[in-house]
Amino acid sequence: MDGPTAVVGTGMYIGGEHKVARLNQLRVWAERGLIHWEDGKDNSYASISIKDALLRIQALNEMLGNRVDDKDIPRFRELREKIQVFIEKMQDVIAQAREQGAPDDPTRRSYKPAQVVIPEMYFEGLKC
Repeated sequence: MDGPTAVVGTGMYIGGEHKVARLNQLRVWAERGLIHWEDGKDNSYASISIKDALLRIQALNEMLGNRVDDKDIPRFRELREKIQVFIEKMQDVIAQAREQGAPDDPTRRSYKPAQVVIPEMYFEGLKC
């Protein structure tokens, strides 16, 4: 599902050129300047700010640390490498979210306000 369009369990479509970071059943992507994640285990979904995402990958880095004693155990080495790849992809996702701009930045608006046309006959029966 790394192609141009992927379906997420919440029913949302990720279209375009989105980078997706995966760790087991966790999928993370950037959209509209936010970081979105979905956990395939329980189909939960949430979105977080760029700052919160940076704090989370910092915590993962600190958790991994530079321990030497567990590098010889294959299970730990594989898990460490898997998490490091996830962190690298998360950095790409965060960079994409930064390019998209913060959702609360008024200069970022790339859409036009919706215009609604209401026929005159709608108002004929109303007393104003």
